[in-house]
Amino acid sequence: MGRVVEPELLDELPFDDPEAVRSRRELRVINGLMGNYRWMRERLRGAGGRLVVELGSG
Repeated sequence: MGRVVEPELLDELPFDDPEAVRSRRELRVINGLMGNYRWMRERLRGAGGRLVVELGSG
């Protein structure tokens, strides 16, 4: 199966669209529940000014 590239809902909606606002809120909740912020903070602690690059984020 080949790669399928399609636009995402958040890419198509205006920033202040109610559905976009709701989707971003849900993403923050999911990231919080999964501990993503805590994990990243722990990895960056003492990193001494290193940069973070987000690859393949969509």
